[in-house]
Amino acid sequence: MYKAADWLITGIKTIADDGLFSKFFLASIIAGVFCTVPELFIGITSSLERVPTIGFGNSIGSSISNLGLIFPLAILLSTSKLVVHKEDFSLKTVFYLLTAALFPFLLVLDGALSQIDGLFLIALFVVYSLYMFNKRPHSERGIRTFFVRLEHSIHKGKIQHSLLLIFFAIIVLLTASHFLLGAVQFIAQALSIRPFLIAVFILAPGTSLPELFVSLRSIKKREFNVLYGDIFGSLISNANLVIGVTGLIRSYQVAVFPEYLFSLLGLLAIFSLFIVFSQTRKRFDRWEAVVMLGVYLLFFLSEALLH
Repeated sequence: MYKAADWLITGIKTIADDGLFSKFFLASIIAGVFCTVPELFIGITSSLERVPTIGFGNSIGSSISNLGLIFPLAILLSTSKLVVHKEDFSLKTVFYLLTAALFPFLLVLDGALSQIDGLFLIALFVVYSLYMFNKRPHSERGIRTFFVRLEHSIHKGKIQHSLLLIFFAIIVLLTASHFLLGAVQFIAQALSIRPFLIAVFILAPGTSLPELFVSLRSIKKREFNVLYGDIFGSLISNANLVIGVTGLIRSYQVAVFPEYLFSLLGLLAIFSLFIVFSQTRKRFDRWEAVVMLGVYLLFFLSEALLH
């Protein structure tokens, strides 16, 4: 997984260096979306098997894990400083992230997630993707310019090679995470850990393992645009794409209060810390990672005691 993350970043950097896309966009769409494939499979399967709340809970749990567990761990395990680029944390980007993270909860306040709600969430994901696509250099704006540059890059063969490298890296990441997650679930069940805790604190962090390795390699290579793009893309994909597809397949009942109350509070608290820390300095410090990790552990204890 660690080596596959290296290949993924190399492929993204090669395509971005050609000027067609920004690293942030490529990371948010390629790394962010494809790293949420495990959550998407779980969401589709749970919906088809008429237990879609499992997919809903796993997606929300993965969002919390990415911000409160994976991101802080990447900072603590890395020896490099995590620099913050203000353009990656613009007010418009933060607004998109906040609305994307909260909309699933807002849509189920009536006690159900309908197929129309699912379609709306998928549309929101498309809007976010288009917004990120337009964060290219000003000299590369315009559809005609884009296709001319794309044709030129295809003739040079750079894109084909990079896409093949990215595809292979994603396959390795997903395969490795599948077997590692299966082993963890087996151990948890053998120790008779309750199913809810397995879903929230083993299944959700387990499906977020690709993001951890991508984050570690991004920091080591000082490709911070890739790191933030991956984290943001994963958050958007989990909250909008995965839950949207789950709801589109089958409408289902969701009890926000009290079933997902602590999940909502935990997500808001960790997301708020993430944004505040990004605005205070030009880097994320280790003590800030410890604070975010501490909030995640409090969320863990609260859910464990209540269930």
